Formats: sequence, C-alpha cells, structure tokens
Amino acid sequence: IIQGAAACGRSYDAGRELYASLLVHPEVRCDKSGEPILGTRFSREDGRVTYDLCEDEHGKLSPEDKALYKAIPPPAVGAITRAQLLDALQAVRTMSLLCHAWLDVTQRHEDRI
Repeated sequence: IIQGAAACGRSYDAGRELYASLLVHPEVRCDKSGEPILGTRFSREDGRVTYDLCEDEHGKLSPEDKALYKAIPPPAVGAITRAQLLDALQAVRTMSLLCHAWLDVTQRHEDRI
C-alpha cells in the first residue's frame, strides 16, 4: 500500500507541476505579493520601472487603477489552447480520484487478511 500511495502521490504532483508550469510567467513575481505569477500577468510601466501584478492582486485594485495595467496571458497560451490546459487539469484530478479509490480498495482488502 505504501508503495502504491507514493506512486499515486508522485503522479498527482507531477501532473500538478506540469499544469502550473504551463501557466507560470518565468522569472516574474508579483510586485505586491512576491509570489510567482500563474495565469494572467498584469503589467504597467511607470517611467523606466515595470510593475507586475498577479490576478489576485490586480483584482483588489480600483477600476481606475486596473485600467493602467495591460493583461499578458501565460507564455504557454500561445503554444497550447485553454482547452488543452483544462484537459491537463482534469487528467490530474482523475488520477487523484483513481489513486484514492485504489488505496481504499487495497486497504479494505488488507483489513480482511
């Protein structure tokens, strides 16, 4: 069971990392939260300084301030479609459900032994 659980966990983590890597803006962090930017990046230039915000922080701005930022899609969006990204996420979720079901059945089987 332990080996199976580890394999399930690794499969899920690998799929989740792949999905996130398709959405990340490499080497760009949100100037408000400090976190890597996943999904749409909002950017504005103020003289020679560029400010970048993630979707969450951009959503907290007033309508006037939001208008100062340009939306930049994730780099992978040009290479793959949104539908493909959603398919990848669904595959990760399905793998997780299958692994949990397998572990549950295996545990019940071992409990009978």
